[in-house]
Amino acid sequence: MTAENPTADQTSTDLGILVGYDGSELAARALEYGAAEATRRNAVLTVVAAYTVPAMLYPNLASMPKENEEKASLRAVESLLGEAAGLLRDHSGKVVYRAERGDAAGVLKDLSAHARTVAVDGSDAGRLTMFTAAEVASSRRAALDIVSVLPAGNEWLYWYPELELSAEASGRRQKQLEAALEAEVAAVTQQFPDMQVRAEVPIGDPTEILAEATKTAQLTVLGSRGRGPVRSALLGSVSRGVLHRADGPIMVVPS
Repeated sequence: MTAENPTADQTSTDLGILVGYDGSELAARALEYGAAEATRRNAVLTVVAAYTVPAMLYPNLASMPKENEEKASLRAVESLLGEAAGLLRDHSGKVVYRAERGDAAGVLKDLSAHARTVAVDGSDAGRLTMFTAAEVASSRRAALDIVSVLPAGNEWLYWYPELELSAEASGRRQKQLEAALEAEVAAVTQQFPDMQVRAEVPIGDPTEILAEATKTAQLTVLGSRGRGPVRSALLGSVSRGVLHRADGPIMVVPS
């Protein structure tokens, strides 16, 4: 599809960088961000607009619209794709536009399986998140900060196997996690030798700490669950909380 001839393309299976567009200001910003990311990665940019068809009841034939609801919805979403094409008129890379029936969240979730990711052999969710972030940082020639938050509170019993909710126990657990992260830093540095990699284990509320980090980070990469050698604190509820409070772009890597 081009800006001059916006038509939906439903055939591509290599979606590259996937962006949902609904005509809002935030969607326009996401479109701009996605285009820049696609350029950095030399990847195709796929723009998706979703539509639903409400069930309608008409009391008589005279009240029925001349155009059925599905055609009207599809025409509206194709207009959105044309609007997106206008916003991308200066983007030099390949762009694919798709009109998909369904709720926006479900459509993007399904299509994300075909979007560009990073595979790490034998990795758990935490390491997959880390190496995904490393690849993005490498493409931007940026430093990588690895943060594993140690929650403070008795609801996080996993972090305190001795059941000692004291400052001494917290400090001891923090040092254990810092040592584990150093091994992960070494693994990332081996694969990306030119990258500056830092690691820290702050103690506090994971959502607050990570949401604050989004204010200065080029991109904050979150895992949806954390179970593995580093035992990331990025649980599903945390990633959702950060998404709602973020002041910068977020990437969520599913487990």
